[in-house]
Amino acid sequence: MGIRENHRILKDALKYLNYKSEYISGESGGKPYLVDDIHNLKKGIELLSDIDFLEYYIKDLKENSGLFNTFKDKDNFNSSQDTVIKNNINYLKTGIQFLLNYFDKQTVNEKDIDGVSIKLPELNSFDELSKISNELKKAIELPINDSGIENAKTEIVSAERGSIWLNIGLGTIAAVKLVASITWAATYLRKKKAEAKIFEEHAKTLELKNDALSSIIDAQKTQLKNILESEAKAIISEQYQHDDPETLRRLELSINTTADLIDRGVKILPTSENESLKELFPDYKNLNLIQSAIKQIKNE
Repeated sequence: MGIRENHRILKDALKYLNYKSEYISGESGGKPYLVDDIHNLKKGIELLSDIDFLEYYIKDLKENSGLFNTFKDKDNFNSSQDTVIKNNINYLKTGIQFLLNYFDKQTVNEKDIDGVSIKLPELNSFDELSKISNELKKAIELPINDSGIENAKTEIVSAERGSIWLNIGLGTIAAVKLVASITWAATYLRKKKAEAKIFEEHAKTLELKNDALSSIIDAQKTQLKNILESEAKAIISEQYQHDDPETLRRLELSINTTADLIDRGVKILPTSENESLKELFPDYKNLNLIQSAIKQIKNE
């Protein structure tokens, strides 16, 4: 994963990576270094555990520092452990600060646009690129054009190296919020599809008669159809300027397409660093925990 995906984690972890040890002369037990605020230090390390390019430092801290062998918030460590902690924390703080500064300078112009960044799945041919382009058109451009939001548009602003990220200007915050709602509904639909598939596979193990099994499968399809329709109607009622059956069907297509894209590794995030806007998009590390936004919309 790249810096964009981990930007918030890196910023959060940096706040906890504060290490100061006090040498206590004559301390018994061969552990003369007294360390305070261990809980927060470990919290910062844990936040960084899933970031692949920091794996070496995190592994060294977890295995050789002694931090994860204590439940205390203040404890003593030996000279070797103190060195492991001090060196790795310094490397992490310096490296993370450099990455964040570099990222901020490279994306300074993107943060001024109302838009989203889209991580594409791995592509091996122009046919695959053409297909993903058509799917993104259904997922994003179609509902933006359909919504009637004033000044909304879709415009490719730039693309990033490494993992392929497209930065898309949408013209207005309202359009970004619409894409957020579609993405959220899509992740919820994806979750319900997975649950339905698991239930269907379980039903097959029960050796039910064909009629009974068919009834279960049909009921699952109906439930997913109703979920998709409910999610689409909720978005239209909140964010569209009009409402008709054709509009509903096109939005359902957008949600369904986005769900399939996410299942294949696509990620959609806002270009803005505004935290309240970021929260409108799903947490891609916990997609299976997502709940429908319909209840939240009604309560606002």
